[in-house]
Amino acid sequence: MIKILKLKTNGVEIKDSFIKSIELIISSMTINKIIAYLFSFIFLFTINSCVTLNPPINRPDWSINPPPDTQDYWFDSGEGVSKDDAIAKALNRIASKICISIDSTLKVRQTEKNNRYNQEIEDLIKVEVEDITFKGYDVLQTTISNNIFFVLIKVDKQKYIKDETNALSQIYQSMRDLYDQIINKHALEVLKYKNDWNNTIELFNKKVSLLLGLNHSTPANILNTKRTYNKQIKAKLSSIEIFIQHDNHTQYISDGIKELLTNVSIPIVNSKSSNSIIMLIHGGVKQEKFDQEFIIKLSINIRLKTPSNKTISEKNFSQSGTSLIGFDSALQNASRAFCNQAKEEGLLTLLGL
Repeated sequence: MIKILKLKTNGVEIKDSFIKSIELIISSMTINKIIAYLFSFIFLFTINSCVTLNPPINRPDWSINPPPDTQDYWFDSGEGVSKDDAIAKALNRIASKICISIDSTLKVRQTEKNNRYNQEIEDLIKVEVEDITFKGYDVLQTTISNNIFFVLIKVDKQKYIKDETNALSQIYQSMRDLYDQIINKHALEVLKYKNDWNNTIELFNKKVSLLLGLNHSTPANILNTKRTYNKQIKAKLSSIEIFIQHDNHTQYISDGIKELLTNVSIPIVNSKSSNSIIMLIHGGVKQEKFDQEFIIKLSINIRLKTPSNKTISEKNFSQSGTSLIGFDSALQNASRAFCNQAKEEGLLTLLGL
């Protein structure tokens, strides 16, 4: 045993130097033990450094317990890696509270008797968190702890309702502009505006639902105008039916077009009526045989006419097809290629509608 310390009667005295002691200890160790001790030292140093570099996050009291909402304001807190991130999370929490409140209020409105909100209730639509956006808010508190941002947000309820009322007015005007643009067009031409129209009506109904959920009613004249316009556009769209005429070369194309029209819910009729749109499909064929391959070059003319015989659209196309079986098989392949093109681009778009 190596003696390192020596006691004196009047106190403790270190007789051997510390460095010498370390040298004696190391000299008695094997290389493997030295490496093991070295790695242990490095590990403990690393753990200690991590603890030192990552102090605990100090969350402010107002972040843990934000002020309760009042009659005039919504409050909530948020935290994030940046101030903007923290603000976004705080606003998202406020939006969630608004959604819950709207959903609860609308359920009450639907069960009330002699309801003065009957017109709004007819077109109610669920309001989601992502439907709620804020044009204005106040940041009441901001702090940073260990690179984490904390904010406290306040939103003025009356200002928010005013902003949403203005948004509804803008949607209402967009609906009227679109209505004026398409109401006098032929039903088939109106069809290409179907998605725009439906999206506008959905936005309108969502704003009405949101405002009603916040106990703010929409004027009756606006609701009546929207309902009248929507009824007229739907009636025009539902009146569409198509009668198809084709020749011998375009039988396969006719079959493919019928399938495409069915996919977009346009009825196909077998006989003309006073409401029928007429689709005339004519084709010309050039056929060749090269070695063992049958080659078809198909020219296609498609014309759409109103019941009064007015041309809505007329387009010309060409397509080729090959086959090792025969000319009819090559014609099928050429027709299939055209129908695939119409499916990818949209048949109505391809026809110039």
